[in-house]
Amino acid sequence: MTNSILLGKSIYKLLSASPELKTYVDSKIFPLIADNDVSFPFITYSRDSIYPSSSTKDGYHEDTCTFSILIVSQEYLTSLEIANICRGIFEKRKIESEGLILSDVLLSSISEEYQDNSYVQSLSFQCKVTDK
Repeated sequence: MTNSILLGKSIYKLLSASPELKTYVDSKIFPLIADNDVSFPFITYSRDSIYPSSSTKDGYHEDTCTFSILIVSQEYLTSLEIANICRGIFEKRKIESEGLILSDVLLSSISEEYQDNSYVQSLSFQCKVTDK
């Protein structure tokens, strides 16, 4: 069994450690939903799915996981710039964080919309997760 349920801890740590991202969102990075009174721009993230993908006689040792990152901004170009930074943090890297190893991280889809007077960029990633 892997600890991939804890993937959100790794996502938060990686996003909050980026100096480039801090220039846009400071510490406004939230799991699932942002605070009601948060100012723009901000980021939310979520773990979307976990599928055991590789096993041994001792159990599963690798999971395929999907996670999403939402960027919300009142300025369209700012939302794009933040989305591009987020993609660079995760994609095509082997990442060791919070006791997990994320590998084969790929952007699986991206969409955008205008909602509640703000621009929303939605990035979905897929990755393999194993324990350190």
